[in-house]
Order: sequence, then C-alpha cells, then structure tokens
Amino acid sequence: MQNGILSQAEVVRFYNAWLPAMVAAQNSPKKGGSEVEALEVVKRLIPSDGRLLAQEFDLSPGKDRPNLFVTYEPTGFAAMQKPILVAGVHMDCVPGVTEQFKPRIEGGRLYGRGTFDNGSNVLASIGLLNFLAQRSSELQRPVTVAFTADEEASATSYGFDGLVKAGLVNPNDYAAAIFADTPWGAWNTKGVGIYSLAVKTSGIGHSGIAISAGTVALDLFGRLQRVLAEEFPDLGPYSSGSRLQANVFDFDEGDHALTKTLASTVIKGDLRTNPAYPLDEIVAKLNEVAERYVANLESNSQVRQGDVVVDFKLHAHEEGYLIPEESQAMARKVIQGGFDRAGISSYGALQSVGGGLPGLRAFVDKGLVTIATGAGGNPSAENLGNYHAPNESVSLDEVAKGPAYLLGVIETLDRELA
Repeated sequence: MQNGILSQAEVVRFYNAWLPAMVAAQNSPKKGGSEVEALEVVKRLIPSDGRLLAQEFDLSPGKDRPNLFVTYEPTGFAAMQKPILVAGVHMDCVPGVTEQFKPRIEGGRLYGRGTFDNGSNVLASIGLLNFLAQRSSELQRPVTVAFTADEEASATSYGFDGLVKAGLVNPNDYAAAIFADTPWGAWNTKGVGIYSLAVKTSGIGHSGIAISAGTVALDLFGRLQRVLAEEFPDLGPYSSGSRLQANVFDFDEGDHALTKTLASTVIKGDLRTNPAYPLDEIVAKLNEVAERYVANLESNSQVRQGDVVVDFKLHAHEEGYLIPEESQAMARKVIQGGFDRAGISSYGALQSVGGGLPGLRAFVDKGLVTIATGAGGNPSAENLGNYHAPNESVSLDEVAKGPAYLLGVIETLDRELA
C-alpha cells in the first residue's frame, strides 16, 4: 500500500479470504448467520501495534455475533481527545447460493456476492488502520473503527444498533461519526420510509396459463425504478434523486423482503428520495404507473379484469433530512478531502442513502457531526445497480483507493473539528 492506495494484489488477496467467510456466515445454523469467520479475517489483517487498541463485544446468546472496535491512538495530548467513530462497517452480506461468492475478475471488476456491500468498506477500514499504525499521523484525536455484526442478514440487533441500545456505545464518548456503508460521497442522507408493493393474481388466466404474481411484481418493480430515475432524478453532484431500495432476489426478513407465491407477492423496502420532491407526487406517480401496467395487461388480453391487483403503499415516513444542515455543510468539505487524498477527480452524483443504522440517530440527536460516506467506489449505476444481487462486483481500481479516501475524510474532519 502506497499513500493509502492498495495494489491490485492486495485487493484480490483480501477478497480471496473475505468471500469464503461470507459463505461460512450464511451457512451457520444460527439465525442471521455468524460473523466469527469474518472477524478472524479482520483480525489477521490488522497489525499488532501499541497504537491500535481492540475491544470485542458480543450480545448474542451463543456468542457468535461478534463486534470489534479498534481505536488508533495518536501520541501526546491528541490521545486524550474524543475519537472520530467510523461506524457501519458491518461484517456480513445478503444471503445467496455458494456459487455467487466465488471471486472472478473480468473487465477490471472483481465479482462475488458481498464484494461491494460491505466488503469494500471492510477492506478500506482495514487499510486505514494499517496506514495509521505504520506512519506518523498529524491527527488531533483518536479514530475508532467499529467492525460490527448484524446489518444485512438479520434484524436481531446484535450489532451497532444493539450496542447503542445496551449503552455499550455512547455518543457522548465521540467527537463525530462517519457511517461507512456507502460508496464515495453520499452525504445527502435521507430515509423516507418503508414501502410495500403487493401483487395478487387469480393464479390462472383466462387462457389457462398460470399468472405468476412474483413475475408480475418483479417486472413492475423494474418499471417503477425507471420512472423514478426519469421523473425524479439526481439534482446535481451534491443532491441525489429517488429510488426504491429492496433486495428482490432472496431476502426474506425484516423491512426489506420478498415474499412470493404463485398468487401473491409482496416486496418491501425503503423509498429513498430528495426532500425537494414531494412525497405525495412520487407515490401518486408510482400508483399511476402500476395502474397503467395492469390496464395494459388487460387490454392485451393477457389477463381478465380483476385477475391482477396491484397495491403500492408508503408506510411510516419522515420528511426532511436525517442529517442536519450543519453536518451537510461539513460533509461537502470532508468528502472533497477524501477525493483529494485518493486522487479522485471524476465521480457520479452523490446518492441518497437511507436513514442508516438506527443507532446512528443517537449521534444526530446529540448534535454531533454525523456524515454518511464510505469507500465503496463511485456511486455509479454499475456499482449501485448490482449490490444485493447475484452479480455483485466492485471496480478493482476504485476499491484500491478506499483506504486513502477514508483517510482523507478523517483528516479533513479532524481539522474542521479543531
């Protein structure tokens, strides 16, 4: 690693160890899997250094959902300051079949489930700690990286949220927080709410051919995504657009789910959007598209009237940004510092991530600077379009810059907090 930028060999070596740990996690007989093997990978790659202090927490009954907090302590007076917390570095991914986790390189990208979300940020965080441990730092405060359990594959709160709820992570102990479960940028954090897209069918159409509610739902889901991108798009490099967040492949727990039978399918997830777009307009447009979709099926004699019923609803939601304006202003500077440190000159529009970890709200409520930005690479369609998917992948060049990006973010935030 030179100046925080990894070699391709270092990136490949990490994923060759990380992806088998993801297979082991999902194959665990425990509900939600187990991060024990993933934690062992992290431990092997973090150097033994007196300036790195590690502490483990495990809230699970079987002690197989570990969390590891690693703190870099600078020398002198700086070591007595409150640290910057890097949260959201979860050590799991969405489930899949074993074949999807086998790493392969093609066209400058490394494929494998769990590479982008969240292997990219685990890799960047490990690289960050290695850089800090091996070089003299001018940081004015410590940095704590929280490698945590329980983000994607379960909702049991054995990870960061559970640690906050149990009082083991106290916002008063930190100077600021970074939520590193995103691509580059992503300061424009917004969690609008949970939606449901329900499709019911009669099961058999008038021609005697089965009508699969699952097929209808997935096709309609794709159409709704395209309408959001076209009619409620990104508003500029520092202002995101709208999208439906869901795992439509094999996720079946919590607020992000796909429950499917021949006659009934429900997709649930987050509707994420820019506050510049009125929610009622978005929901009305999506329902209009859904109604038109069903009408087209009926007019083309594919189904009879009433054979397919679609219902799109937005449930509990929040107006405005999760992240307050003062944090947004700080984030512009901080993210640019990350770009400069990593030598990144071209990137896509910043995405609108969800409300993030509920535990992170405790930091916002305390008035701490809280920024959502990670090292997953450019927020491009190629990256964001395939995570949580069987063909998940990362750009080798982009993830190699992850440690440098995080380092630049932290260095800039450290100066701004002084």
